[in-house]
Amino acid sequence: MKLFRVLQMSFAALAVCWTGLCNAAGYVFELPNSDPIRSSTRALGALKFSYDINPKMTSTCPAVVISQQHILVDYVCASIIENGDAFGRAVSATLHLGVEDYSIFTRPTPGIRSGVISVSEKKEHLFAVNVTAVVEKNEKHKFGILEVYGNPAATFGIIPVSSRPVRVGEELSLITGFGSPIHDCKADMASGSQPYRFSYHCDVAMKDASFIFAKDGSGLVGIHMTGDSESAATSQAIIEAPHTTYTRATFAAFKCKQPAALIERIVCSDDQLRELDSRMTTAYFARVKSIPTNSSQRGTVLQEQDAWLVSRTKQCRLPDDGKLTVEDSLRARHCLLNIYTSRIQTLYAAIDAPSPSVSCVNPNYLLARIVCGDSALKELNGKLNALHWRFVEGIRRGEDRFYPSFVTAHSSWVRSLRARCRVDLNRDSSFNDTSIDATLYARNCLVREYKDRIARLTANSSSGSIDRLDDRPAAITENTSYFAVVKAFGSSADAQTYLNQLMTKFPFQRFSLFPPHSMGQQWMIVLASYTDSNRATEIVDEARKNGMASDAYVWKIPASFNVPDNWVAQDIHRTILRCLVDGAQTIMQMYSCSGSVVTPGILLTCIKGGTCELNATSLGANETLRSQKLTWSSPLVVTRDSLDLKIVNDCLATHSKDERGFKACAVGALLKGNSASKCGDTSRSQKTLRTVS
Repeated sequence: MKLFRVLQMSFAALAVCWTGLCNAAGYVFELPNSDPIRSSTRALGALKFSYDINPKMTSTCPAVVISQQHILVDYVCASIIENGDAFGRAVSATLHLGVEDYSIFTRPTPGIRSGVISVSEKKEHLFAVNVTAVVEKNEKHKFGILEVYGNPAATFGIIPVSSRPVRVGEELSLITGFGSPIHDCKADMASGSQPYRFSYHCDVAMKDASFIFAKDGSGLVGIHMTGDSESAATSQAIIEAPHTTYTRATFAAFKCKQPAALIERIVCSDDQLRELDSRMTTAYFARVKSIPTNSSQRGTVLQEQDAWLVSRTKQCRLPDDGKLTVEDSLRARHCLLNIYTSRIQTLYAAIDAPSPSVSCVNPNYLLARIVCGDSALKELNGKLNALHWRFVEGIRRGEDRFYPSFVTAHSSWVRSLRARCRVDLNRDSSFNDTSIDATLYARNCLVREYKDRIARLTANSSSGSIDRLDDRPAAITENTSYFAVVKAFGSSADAQTYLNQLMTKFPFQRFSLFPPHSMGQQWMIVLASYTDSNRATEIVDEARKNGMASDAYVWKIPASFNVPDNWVAQDIHRTILRCLVDGAQTIMQMYSCSGSVVTPGILLTCIKGGTCELNATSLGANETLRSQKLTWSSPLVVTRDSLDLKIVNDCLATHSKDERGFKACAVGALLKGNSASKCGDTSRSQKTLRTVS
């Protein structure tokens, strides 16, 4: 008699089912740590997201962590994230991990036990998920890939996607969805007619997606998408299993918890190589996503990727015995840095650019008529198209960070505009036949959609640049040593003041501020950094033509390429916090130090990683300050609950009698990345720091 384990959607409850009986429930946390069910599902959780139309409405679907930056969900869940559903568009999503309890209730049907979803609300178990883009969506194999922030793999590990076919007769673990009743379960594996399919028998009434795991701990083998509670116990379900040759390279990033091969040990022991390995995997996702599902070119890309993976050892001359001298290790590291960078650029160079939003050259359909016939919408459309091509240029040059946040999301956004704004598809052939009310509704909706999309792209561009702004390459060479400089200043305050003026005048352009490189140099406001001579010259010429800077010029890192590790771009967030440490106490003092107009409210947002300035001149800021009952001499306040309390308490213990030392300690921790209050006990008394905002 075969044992079949059914793991509930809460990711904590375990039901042990013998043939004809499945009404006893246990708990995963009661199992020994060595049990495969417990040890192999820590990185399995619930993705919970909310909607724009009704923020109180939420949906939940299962998700597994498959890398430091990615989670895997079922195809339906990915489609809702990408295109929305009857409840609206997903505006925020959180991955809940670490559930240790489970609720059971009895439905009216006698003898059937059912579970309700249980999610963790502990802050250390919650991870934000990017809903602006789906990294990968595979209809054939019924899965989607989303980007997750905060590296949940560091705490909960990853769940590997099994690369082997399912064996006939092997026992599996099944995770059902959303409290579906479970009864009369038995597993009977059978090979399907296609290599990526297999079937099993279990009457579990599953209407939602469920993950299926190999009992031997080798990872995820399939996703259940159908079920029929009314059929006999031999009802069959088709599993689309992501273990085919197509997806093998998709999940090629190393599992650095137990690196075995020599190349794995080298990559996993080096921060830069680990990051490049993750970026290469993202680049592969991007390349595959750009190819139609039914195209044979996908197989060609897979073969190329597999060949590249195998060739790394040979290219970098790694020894067969796994032993390396110090010199060999350094040489291998340098080689791997180069071939990873080259592979990322090769993958992205092959991606075709998506189309811009709406073309007004020949507006012969209803959506284009509305957009191109309205001056405000036409202006917004032009701004969005300009942003579009800037991002596309960056993608073509290998800036992979922009693919997940732009290409997939932008294409989806364009495709779904008409549905979201109720532009009637049936009227496209006779676009004059529409009501005034419907047209005005569509117009107002489109204005909101365009502004939201531009804001999202602008926010994405502020975290990096299509022209390598702030993004120092692993190795600086002749082709990555040029900068396009708008203007240079002798002091950081003067440079920041001018930068704020540029940002106000050119809100859709990305700038960066670099400190003096060496003695005699100045603070530089740049449009592009770490690029080649031709590209830097093109950008400088463009800046002169559009009136941005008549005296823009190209600057080159000295031929020795000797760049100190601490020579990095000074973003506004860092500048504001540095001024805070240096003793700025009022709005005017902060403006004198940083060149930015910052209110107390904006300072708190800045500390948590958000907006750090009004983006206004000193004259333009007067009205804003008056409206908030503030003056230039108003003090700026940071409250204790704005910071991570553990950091604050540690700094207080070390600098109990040194106010400046305490601020330097606390803000220094923020500059290292602890930018937001994570948990902490806000019921304690607050310590107020009088500082500049």
